[in-house]
Amino acid sequence: MQKEYTMQKLIPLIFVLFACQNALAQNTVLHDYELNNQVQAAKWIPDHDLAPLLFTHQGLKMQITGGDPYMHGPAEDYPARTPVWITFRLRSDTGGMGRLYYFHHGASERKDIHFTVSANRWQTISLPLPPLGAHTFLRFDPPGTPHAFLRSDAPKNLGSCILASLVVSARTILPPPVLPPPTLPHFHSRSLQVRAGMLTLQQAHHQYGAFRIYIHGRLMAVGLNHPTIGYLWHGKEVFFSINHNGIAVATYSMGAVYVRAVATDPQGATWQFYQTFSPGPGDTIQASCQVRVNQNRQLLYLPLLVMFPGFGSFGSKKQQALFAGLEYLNASDRSSSQADMRGAQAHRELPISEKLTLPLMAVAAQNRVLSLRWQVEKHLAALFDSPDRIYHSGAHLFGLIAPGSTEFSRPPGELLPYQAAPLLAGHTISAQAYIMAATGNSIVPALQQYTTECGLPGLPRSGYNRLTALQLAAQGWLHSPINHFPLFSHAFVPGSTSFVPLPSPEAPTEMEYLATQLPKEPAAAQLNQEAHAALAQLLPARLNLPVLFHVPTFAPALLAGHALQAAKELHKQVLQLNDSFAADGHVYYHPQQGAQNLAATNPHPYSNGLQAETTLTMLRDASYCGEPDLIHAALKRLKLLNQYYGSVPRGAQTWEVPLHTPDILASAELCHCYVLGYHLTGSKKLLQQAEYWAWTGLPFVYLRSPVDKPVGAYATIAVYGATHWRAPSWIGLPVQWCGMVYAHALRLLYRCDHNPIWKQLADGITLSGLQQTWPANSKLAGLLPDSYLLGVQHRNYPAINPGTVFSGVPGLYHLIPLYRMKVCRRAGLILHAAGRIQVLHDDSRHLLFRVECWPLTPCDLLITGLKNKPALQINGKPVQANVVNERFLKQTGQLAFQVDSSAVVTVNK
Repeated sequence: MQKEYTMQKLIPLIFVLFACQNALAQNTVLHDYELNNQVQAAKWIPDHDLAPLLFTHQGLKMQITGGDPYMHGPAEDYPARTPVWITFRLRSDTGGMGRLYYFHHGASERKDIHFTVSANRWQTISLPLPPLGAHTFLRFDPPGTPHAFLRSDAPKNLGSCILASLVVSARTILPPPVLPPPTLPHFHSRSLQVRAGMLTLQQAHHQYGAFRIYIHGRLMAVGLNHPTIGYLWHGKEVFFSINHNGIAVATYSMGAVYVRAVATDPQGATWQFYQTFSPGPGDTIQASCQVRVNQNRQLLYLPLLVMFPGFGSFGSKKQQALFAGLEYLNASDRSSSQADMRGAQAHRELPISEKLTLPLMAVAAQNRVLSLRWQVEKHLAALFDSPDRIYHSGAHLFGLIAPGSTEFSRPPGELLPYQAAPLLAGHTISAQAYIMAATGNSIVPALQQYTTECGLPGLPRSGYNRLTALQLAAQGWLHSPINHFPLFSHAFVPGSTSFVPLPSPEAPTEMEYLATQLPKEPAAAQLNQEAHAALAQLLPARLNLPVLFHVPTFAPALLAGHALQAAKELHKQVLQLNDSFAADGHVYYHPQQGAQNLAATNPHPYSNGLQAETTLTMLRDASYCGEPDLIHAALKRLKLLNQYYGSVPRGAQTWEVPLHTPDILASAELCHCYVLGYHLTGSKKLLQQAEYWAWTGLPFVYLRSPVDKPVGAYATIAVYGATHWRAPSWIGLPVQWCGMVYAHALRLLYRCDHNPIWKQLADGITLSGLQQTWPANSKLAGLLPDSYLLGVQHRNYPAINPGTVFSGVPGLYHLIPLYRMKVCRRAGLILHAAGRIQVLHDDSRHLLFRVECWPLTPCDLLITGLKNKPALQINGKPVQANVVNERFLKQTGQLAFQVDSSAVVTVNK
């Protein structure tokens, strides 16, 4: 039952909270290592992948000799109950991620903290650590192996890092404030109202923050009608109530509501507050907030716009909720839970702005969707909790507050920052936002509304055109470390043998495609030569079984002229996959022996992403084979996915990520499944489901530039979680190969749906992939980093083969596709070609189509679904019966025949 708070109980709401009385004051130095001092430097020991440490006048120089460098300092005694700052100054040859461990007997990932470093410049970094206690060691891991390891003139010089100083100082923790929850605002009979479509906002006459929000007449949220301000005064926290210590007046003019409040804080400064609510486009209300004070203040907490969805109505219940980039919740999920991440990093209530893929938070309940979008500013922090455990309102929480959030600026999950932010007299702090309304039981309508009102960002400038993008891919296949001709590795990590060279059908197929697109380039001959030799090593039946690619096609068997042999192997695979479904229709997660059970935090040992992967392979293989019984079995399995419609995409990367974790790969594979289902059946319901899953992938895409640097917009987050719940955390860390799988599904959807948003998203993701790819002047040219650090614009290993990004290049530059499938439902046939297919006539007895193939030599074209041997014409000339007989399989209804580049084909059934 919601507890009632009255104004009488809150008066007087002026209180002063004193900081914790630590034994040592804030910033008291506990240990100071000046590492340009030889005595101090000598205390540090190189443990692993470091040459003997070198003392210099700049500091302690670490010469990296391997992929996992680290050193440790002496054991020191620290106060048992005093948290600390560790501040160090360094310069590294390379940007990237470093770590600091603190331990007594041995380093572990439970006692470490990550930091990012820019390349080739001096930086000072401060890290907040818990109390360390007696006999604590510090281990310093400089950023990972830089590009220098590729230099032939210095094969053992893997770069260096200079650590100039390291200071450990006491850190004072500010106690969290006790903030009053909202109450239900009461209005006079003549309330002030703003209307915009289905959305209505009511504002009280004489109370700041006292508003109600309705959608279609139903109460959806209330404002923070007991707002307080917090600041630091001579080392003490001071909080005061705006409404109790001041006067608020609301007025109405020209369809808008204007609220002004003036309040005096306990030290005598005058604060002025302004809120304006006015109708926006469609079902939106624009909110504008400004605050200023006439004396300098050290700001701790300032609510600019705070609201509580569900207060006074649906409470803490919901169908879905979203905090884009961080939280994607189903009805039973809670914000900042330990289901996807463990430890302090699970707290995502007040993230740094870099982690917001788009400025949007939303809650869906009672067939209504309330969302908030805002203009991102450095001085603002976005606040989200579902349910609300900060104000304990019994509802959900949306907010924009000051000061802003930066890395290590706040304790995880805490409202107050480590240090107060200066607010100068007369300076205005502002926030611009839109409250938005829609109908539905998922957050998809909020995403649709956001893109309608804001559009998509402009496409990134990758620096590549059609020719140079093709050249980059060719360089990756021919000259990067993944080429072990005639074998190829999926990826490369220096000093690692994790990625074993394998015979691959995809790599030589793409290489030959590149040769046809670069006929005048010197690389064309080598591409052709290596491609032919590598394909010759492969068994015909296995040509359509992917080995390396995240986005496979059936082009290899068509190119090699073994379309029918490959179909036999796929037939077997469909039957095996069908048997992998349990009797109840689920695909269950089974942990490997001795490994963590990644389903431990999921309600069930299955998920839509895990099941979609198996279903998608079945649908693809069955579509290629074209046999009615296989297609029927695959569509039956697709129907089982309908139970997940309207839910959160999750659990597609269970080789390392918990099954519960929201996942863009799940969005991609679910979308792809339903696109194939639509092609095979023509069902508009299946197309509608494909569109739903396409929308669910949007919160994983940066639809803004999170940093003022080239790589940002259209970079894609893989999951909202961490590997094995702990490290690495993938929030705010683009993994573009997952985005490329999503982009591929969007291109397929665009061919059916024609919504331009799908094409722009796919193009933007591909261009960002090109930006992230190692450039032409690197010996890793053409390879895609597994992940990318946005803040320092640094590429992380493994370096993945060019096929992932290249999957989007033909669509981006309007080139002939590598592979195309076309379902001709009237004729009951399915066509497969290494190139374009244009159907000219399609009825139950005749099929006429044009095919344009990219191979320079004759290649296979596959027709499936035939019940009898057809009469065939190519470019108006009948094909001899014995030629058709040779490669027509009546039992499976498959016919393969060879065509040269461009042909018009007539099939008479």
